[in-house]
Amino acid sequence: MLKLLNASFYRLFRNKTFWICFGISSALAVINTVCACITHCVGIKTDPVNGGVPLEMHYFTYHYVVSILTAVFASLFIGSEYSDGTVRNKLIVGKQRYSVYLSYFIVVLAACMIMAAVWIVVGLLGMPVMGNFVTGVNVLACIGIGVLALTALCAIYTFIGMLISNRAVSAVVMLLTVVVTVIAAMWCFAVLSEPPEYMSWELVNGEMQQICIPNKSYPTGAYRGFLEFITDFLSMGQFLAVPNLARPINMVAYSAVITVVFTVSGALAFSHKHIK
Repeated sequence: MLKLLNASFYRLFRNKTFWICFGISSALAVINTVCACITHCVGIKTDPVNGGVPLEMHYFTYHYVVSILTAVFASLFIGSEYSDGTVRNKLIVGKQRYSVYLSYFIVVLAACMIMAAVWIVVGLLGMPVMGNFVTGVNVLACIGIGVLALTALCAIYTFIGMLISNRAVSAVVMLLTVVVTVIAAMWCFAVLSEPPEYMSWELVNGEMQQICIPNKSYPTGAYRGFLEFITDFLSMGQFLAVPNLARPINMVAYSAVITVVFTVSGALAFSHKHIK
């Protein structure tokens, strides 16, 4: 296993796709931080009391960029391992299939965490301008949940990449997975964000009065529970919930389940896959 990891990491750090994704991630992290600082300064000049932008408003925005870049990297990296015959050669020399599968999962995860670490570190550079976190957010908990959610995504990407050896097809499937889950998570989050009631003006005895009207779109009961489950279960939904963590234990449990299920099922499926 150690020899497999050494070989895989050697190829990782010589892989052009990884360095391109790393460069894009680093550049976007810097741009995001600079733009947030500029927005904060402009807001302070306009309204010295409430015009500033909290640090957490931009600090926890890296998940989506890293998710997309990891999908691109995983599909091209694993696909090239197939096309170059590297996967086949590892099996020919007697490496166990589950070890080969796990080595690729660890490499994909490492690449993802390196890109995420850049955002986490660069985002802190905005503190001298924007100040500390102001909403009482548990930064370590948010980072931890984000890391676990990204780990679950890496398990899914490895599952797809190891079972679909064609780079183009696996890339399309991974990116579609990101798009579909983002849309589903955003829709669920938007519905859950509906207020239970809203204010309206009504003419009463010749005078305009403000009254509360129940919101028919407000989800309740089992329907609300289902939407909360989807939001907590999907990694993209967890990204939306950060930094306002309502059910952190559920999120951690779901990420762990997704990681284990896709890793075990992927390793089993790969053990029976015909390698050309």
